[in-house]
Amino acid sequence: MHNPDLETEIDENTFAKEALQCEIGIKLKQAREAQNISPEHIIKELKFSEAFLHALESGNWANLPGEVYALGFLRQYAGLLGLDVSVEIQRIKSKSFELKAPETYPDVPISPNRKWVYIAIAIFVILMVVVNLLSSDKKNEPILEQTSKAATTDKGSSESPVQSIDTYSESLTGEEAKNLIENEPSFIEPIPTKKTYSFFAATNDVWLQVSELDENDQPQLLREVLLKKGQSFSIIDTTAKLVLTAGNARALEVLEGNQVLFAAGSLGEENKVLKRFPINP
Repeated sequence: MHNPDLETEIDENTFAKEALQCEIGIKLKQAREAQNISPEHIIKELKFSEAFLHALESGNWANLPGEVYALGFLRQYAGLLGLDVSVEIQRIKSKSFELKAPETYPDVPISPNRKWVYIAIAIFVILMVVVNLLSSDKKNEPILEQTSKAATTDKGSSESPVQSIDTYSESLTGEEAKNLIENEPSFIEPIPTKKTYSFFAATNDVWLQVSELDENDQPQLLREVLLKKGQSFSIIDTTAKLVLTAGNARALEVLEGNQVLFAAGSLGEENKVLKRFPINP
């Protein structure tokens, strides 16, 4: 008899196991590059094939001859790099694939209702617009006029030795005034654009990791979660470059603000894990 609960548990374990394999691959690749070791050197020293090396570093163990051989290759590779992967190997052998808690991003409540996600995003965007407008008005106040007022107050006289750019330019020739205006410094600093991204399990359960790229374009995990169908979560007020790793990614819908960035069915391939996909390149 078909047991949907058992099938769901198997799918979740599969996604978590593939996530662990990806983490191991990133750990191996970063250690190799930090030691300035080329892939060719690893292949020569361990007598690996190029396909085996790529499988270990990408986390795609489906291209390895079997789990026993894969663990053997992993021990040899880690030993050459001086890495301790005993914990990861034990997790694979014991088949205990537990999803990790967020490492660097605070826990965001998962909303079972899409409507409230849209409402919260809309309120946040409105508040940001109001704050930016108020900040812009303060920065646009003419600085030279403020200086002129201060000089008048100090001397107790209506005459001020400080002239505004417009008044001073009237006493110059046309060419001199043009150069003065063109070279006038800008006192308004650009405000970084911060965005909100939401992730919604539209048609099925989705396991996913959201990471931000550091200055060396290396992923730093922000959030790892298993979304049940109909659930969602958001990463709010960020300017970071984000990448996505997901199992069952075709069931996922990604929004930027209240606009659909990737509709359900547009991400990844059937029965394959979507790895390090750039959300906002």
